[in-house]
Amino acid sequence: MTHAEIKSIEDAGRSTMVWSNEVYDSSNQFADIARALIPALLILTAATALLLALL
Repeated sequence: MTHAEIKSIEDAGRSTMVWSNEVYDSSNQFADIARALIPALLILTAATALLLALL
């Protein structure tokens, strides 16, 4: 690739960027994180119980 081709690709990527207000809406993010952590905690609890049962 030439320098001109790389510059045109970089400029095209910058021109399509959009400012999103959803990124800074913390109320939705905390709920999503909590919903993702609940199953993970259940899996870790079950794995811990199984490991302790082996002892």
